[in-house]
Amino acid sequence: MSECVIDIKIETKNWQTHEAALRAHIDYLWDALSLKAGEVSVLLADDTQLAALNKTYRQKETPTNILSFPSLDLAAPYNAALCTRPYLVLGDMAVSFTRVAEEAAMAQLDFRHRALHLITHGLLHLLGYTHDTQLAAHKMETLEATLLAPLGIANPYVNEVLC
Repeated sequence: MSECVIDIKIETKNWQTHEAALRAHIDYLWDALSLKAGEVSVLLADDTQLAALNKTYRQKETPTNILSFPSLDLAAPYNAALCTRPYLVLGDMAVSFTRVAEEAAMAQLDFRHRALHLITHGLLHLLGYTHDTQLAAHKMETLEATLLAPLGIANPYVNEVLC
């Protein structure tokens, strides 16, 4: 089991009851992906904060469910050589409680399952995975489904309600 420092900042009180599960999930992902010691930061916020970040960093006027800000310069999806570095500072993620709750309700999903899926999605972005092409999306989605399956979370891409 590798060591992962998880810095979580809660800006929206609704997230407080979910912090432990999100922290445990990041630890699980860290081990499942065989990452060495390192750290990741997560901002648990709402639509207002995600809309501001989305406008600042992506020039989009709307809120989004999750944003990832990689610290590593990754030109290609998941570079296994990165796992040999002594300490990985992957970057930051920001998640909107509002979006997660609305998307979970819309797709009739458990809130926590939706949140864990998005954390998985965001962490893979920090590792360089993208969904910019059909092939890249397939690789990323397949890995997401593989990582979520042992937790009893159905493949989020089967019905593609929220993708």
